[in-house]
Amino acid sequence: MRIMTWNCRDNLSHKRHLLENVAPHIAIIQECSKGDATSLNKSGEPIWQAKQIDPNYKGLGILTLDPKISIEPATLPSEWLALIKR
Repeated sequence: MRIMTWNCRDNLSHKRHLLENVAPHIAIIQECSKGDATSLNKSGEPIWQAKQIDPNYKGLGILTLDPKISIEPATLPSEWLALIKR
């Protein structure tokens, strides 16, 4: 299994060929928009999060290029959630 992390610095849709050349099973992409993450994800809705409310702002996307892989968000322990809200 290939797992990739990449700070694409926005405009992931214009850099799609770079991601597809590596062909990771799971990609963790920093500074991507939700639209870019959604358009590239092959198995439904990607996991995507940003601190800003605007869904077009850059955030962190976890997606897959393999339609057989399903990515589900984990339930975080309440102690972790308290740290995130600070």
